[in-house]
Amino acid sequence: MTAHLRSKGHLLTPALKDIRWTRAKRLFQWQAENGHKNILFTDEKIFTIEKQYNNQYNKIYAQMSLEVRSQGVLRHGLLGVSHLGMTPLNFCEKGVKTGARVYQEDMLQGAVKRLNTTVFNGRKWVFQQYSASVHKAKNTQEWLRRNILALIRAEDWPSGSPGLNPPDFKLWAVLEDMACQKCHNTLDSLKRSLVKAAAEMPLETVHATLAEWLKCLKACIRAGGGHFE
Repeated sequence: MTAHLRSKGHLLTPALKDIRWTRAKRLFQWQAENGHKNILFTDEKIFTIEKQYNNQYNKIYAQMSLEVRSQGVLRHGLLGVSHLGMTPLNFCEKGVKTGARVYQEDMLQGAVKRLNTTVFNGRKWVFQQYSASVHKAKNTQEWLRRNILALIRAEDWPSGSPGLNPPDFKLWAVLEDMACQKCHNTLDSLKRSLVKAAAEMPLETVHATLAEWLKCLKACIRAGGGHFE
């Protein structure tokens, strides 16, 4: 046996692999024609007041690395990122369940809609959705049809694919590294640190991460919709 890093990953059935492969190919073709610079990628992540955890020390002995893959759904926390930069962080208050109504009122109406006149300032842009249930809700889809002109819809996004979403495969880790090198005594301290880190995120880091999106799509296609590094 040898030491392997314990990693998280979705359980990919043959059917899910086929869906990921098909949708990744479509996005790759779409990206080649339209580019990635007008897309607003979004994601969620949970932060804690505890010090950043170094996963490099989380190893287990096994014969194959696949034996130590943690299967199941990965829960994420709202950030938007585009070639023009990152949106302000939006926090879900304690005890509030992020259902479809909260997502529409607080996130879409309160944060996303105003990007038309702020971040994008009248430019054409595309709003990316992923396969979260609140994204696929009928009333969410109706709100988006009324207020957002162009979408990468939830049904167009490869489900179970955090490795294809720029915040998830890179930017959350950079943000956490900037804001969570030490423990925070209160949630307010954590929030201030995260807001400061997001505001100071180098635009070069954002651009480099978004440029990796095409490589990730190609890697997913080469893997037949399966796991890829």
